[in-house]
This record gives sequence, structure tokens and C-alpha cells, in this order.
Amino acid sequence: MRFDHLTGRASDPLSAELTSASPPHAAPALDATFGLSSEAYGERVERVLGYLRAGDCYQINLTDAFELFEPGDLLALYLRVRRAQRTSYGAYLDFGNPRIASFSPELHFRVRGNELLTRPMKGTASRGRSLAEDMERRSALATDDKNRAENVMIVDLLRNDMGRLCCYGSVTVPELFSVRPFGKVLQMTSTILGEMAGRPALGEIFAKLFPSGSVTGAPKRRAMQIIRELEGRPRGVYTGAIGYAAPGGDMTFSVAIRTLVASGKRAPVEANGEKPAAPLGVVPPAGRAERALLGVGSGIVVDSLAGEEYRECLLKAAFITEPGDPFELFETMRLEAGRACFAEQHLDRLRGSADYFGFPFDRTEAERLLSARARESGTGIWRLRLSLRHDGCLDLSSAPLDRSSGRLLVGLADERVDSSDPFLQHKTTRRARHDRALSIARKGGLADLLFLNERGELTEGAVSNLFVETGGKLLTPPQESGLLPGVGRSNVLSGHANAAEAILRLPDLLRADAIYLCSALRGMRKAGLQVKQVDA
Repeated sequence: MRFDHLTGRASDPLSAELTSASPPHAAPALDATFGLSSEAYGERVERVLGYLRAGDCYQINLTDAFELFEPGDLLALYLRVRRAQRTSYGAYLDFGNPRIASFSPELHFRVRGNELLTRPMKGTASRGRSLAEDMERRSALATDDKNRAENVMIVDLLRNDMGRLCCYGSVTVPELFSVRPFGKVLQMTSTILGEMAGRPALGEIFAKLFPSGSVTGAPKRRAMQIIRELEGRPRGVYTGAIGYAAPGGDMTFSVAIRTLVASGKRAPVEANGEKPAAPLGVVPPAGRAERALLGVGSGIVVDSLAGEEYRECLLKAAFITEPGDPFELFETMRLEAGRACFAEQHLDRLRGSADYFGFPFDRTEAERLLSARARESGTGIWRLRLSLRHDGCLDLSSAPLDRSSGRLLVGLADERVDSSDPFLQHKTTRRARHDRALSIARKGGLADLLFLNERGELTEGAVSNLFVETGGKLLTPPQESGLLPGVGRSNVLSGHANAAEAILRLPDLLRADAIYLCSALRGMRKAGLQVKQVDA
């Protein structure tokens, strides 16, 4: 929202862009460099640990910044990120110099009437590959002693800060150790609530609460002294606060993390090869290219390991440094005799992927679309494709199912998959590798190509799951190898007493009694193996 004090009119110039039905454009790769090597970061961590062991502090939040060269149109980047993922406290601020794009998930404080609420964020873990694995990691983070200790330290600090504004005995912690996904990370938050005796002015609230203890450490004053000594540059906007104060006294401010600051030209390199440190939000000396800075950091406690903390910093910046292309979720179903086969299972899987990626999903509307198409289908067998966009929009298309017969052959794909890639376990349009394999297979007269992962384990085909028959047993690779949990595969595993998961390698494929390609669309189909690689 923008308010023009000269005319007294308010406008919302970004709402149309943020709610546009068109899919977001692909985010270009950004030239980003972290300000510290792993060795330099480790040296700083050791200095922090020295202070912790000496009893100066319980926790210190150590930060530095990624420098992004030629970031391009910051507003366009802001819109792409906002439309591709949920942001609790997004803000774009154009002061000419600097320009600020913030995607903060953390609430600094909120005032509603006499109620004061803060929600510090402390405790981080990487996300799982599937919703089930995500839930396991959420539980592990919520019960992890180190992360809980970090969180409690900051909660105690902020309870004391809020006690300086709130009525005696009114400060409570209604929610402790709540874990939520934000992009590629899981974050632990706690909620602190208090009741103020009156309506203190904005300046008084900031004097008592700013900066948030989650970005300093505890105790706050000594932590900030050590931060000033150890960090190579002032933080500027990063870890500050962005928000609004309404005329009636209500206000909301975020902690300015996940925040890009574009502030002029790239600093020149000195003769000794070092770049002079420039504070976030302050214009460095004129240079060759525009730049932006993205601050990242982590909370260091006495049992922290430098390598883990460094990886956490890289992970927190991945939403900008590894943005990936926009994508949709989809399900492919068989429509036969006026019925979408296994519709409930397909919608369950779509629901799980939507929850994992943060896509809104109206299941009732999806069921309505399927029912309407089934009524219109008449006779024949159809291939349905139900797509879900990032903004929750659903689209359903259909085409007659090609039921060509004949002996099927399957080959091996040249490309390998990375079993840690979460996109392998969800049906999305981000599948360039699989599309290439299918194109190569079709050109060579094959039904499909099978993938191996980085460990040499068989995973799946480009459009089908794999089963091999050995000694009367039907075996299929486990989901942990890196594959889509197909609806047809699930039905075979649950409906056949001799079907089971097992790690499979190329020798298992070569000596199998039979090979089957499996999908909910076409069922189980026996295939022969063509070992000779197919030319692209």
C-alpha cells in the first residue's frame, strides 16, 4: 500500500501484479558471492565460542552477506519471489538509493489495542523431500535439545524486554517450539504475548524491543558489542525492522531478514585483493556494476559446529541464490466408463504436494471439475491432466488415451538423478530431465528409459515406475532412492502379497525374470530390456 500525503489518496500498485493469474517468469541465475569462505567463517565462530566459554554471552547471532552483482530489476525480482512462495511480511521499498526487497518470515512485534505480541524465530533445519519426510524433520527439530536451547534463550530475553512495556504478570508464552516451513528450510518459532497498561508511543516501543534478540544473541547488549567487533561491516537494513504504524496506534513490524538491499555500484577491488567492507544500505565507492546485498546469519551457542552453521547460512540464502524455475503441480488420470480411476488417491497425492510447496488447493473444486468432465466424457478411455498453479488455480484437460499395443522395450537413461532432490518425489512441471529421456526413448522406439541415482540404484522411468519379478517376488525401488510414489505403484504394493520395496541395481535388472512398467494411467505392462544405449 502507498499513501500520498500531498493528495491524501492511497493506492496499491503491486496488488494486481501479485494476484495476477499469469504464471511467474523464471528467475535468472544471479552472480552471488558469500562474503566469507568456510575457513574465514570458521575462524569467526571460534572467536565467538571463546566469548561464550568465557561467560560473556549465552548466544551470539553471527552474520555476513551475499553480494549479488547485476541484480537487475529489483521490483521484478521481488514480484517473482512473492508470487512463487509464501512470504509472511513482504515489503518492497524504493528510496531510489537504496531499494529494498524484503521477504521476511519473522514478526518483530505487533500491537493490537493494548495487546503486544512477538514471535521470535530461532532454530533451523533443512526440509525433507516429501511431506512425510518433512513432518519427521519438523518433529526432530521441535525436540532437538540444541535448537530448543537456542529458542528458549531468546524467548527469555524477549519476555524481559516485553516486561518493560507490559503489565506485571501479563507476559505469557502461548506457543513454544512451533516449526513451520519457509522455502527450503524449517524454522522454529515461539509466540510471546503481553498486555500493555496504555498505548506507548512508537519510539518507546522501539527503545524497549529493538533490535530483536533473535538477531543479536543474549544478553543483548554484550552480544551487540561482540558482533560489532567481529562482523566486517555494519548490517544496515538487514536485521532491522520494516513495518507500519496505523493512525489508531495499531502497528506491525517484521525483522528485516531475507532482505535484499540494492545500494549503488560495486566497490572496487583494492591492490591487496580485498574488497573494502561497505555497510548494507550504504552506497560504496563507484565501480563497474550495480550490486545488492543479502544478509544471512545463524545463532552460535557453546556446542555449535562451524561447518553446520556455515551450511545453514548457505541454505537460508537459497531462495535467491538457487531460485529455480516456476512450476505447477499436476496429476495424470485415466477416465474410463464415466469415472476418473483412483481419483481419491490422485487428489491425496496432489494435496500432499500442495501442502509441501505451499500451494493453496481447493479439493472440492478439483472434485467438481473431475465429476463434470466424467459426465461429459461418454464412451472411450481418456487421459486427464489436472494442473494446480502456485496461486491455487486449477486446470483440467483431456485427450483420448493412446492404447497402442505390441512388445514394449525399455532402455537406460544416460543422465543420473540426485536422490536428495525433492522434486523427484512430487509430480511437477519441473521435469526437464524426464522429458529429455522420454523424447530419446520415443525416437529410438522405446516405451521408456530407466534412471539410476548417484549411488547406482535404479529409480524409475520417465513416465512410469519400475517393477522387476525375481524368484516369484515383485520388487520396486524404494522412495528413498529418488522417485515419484506413483498411484499405480502404491496399488500394486498394497494389493499383491508378493510385492515389496527393495534397492535395485543394474545386475538385478539384467537377471530379472520379468520387467514391468507401472502407472495408474496404463497399469502394469511387461517390457523387454534394450541394454544398448540410445543415441540422442
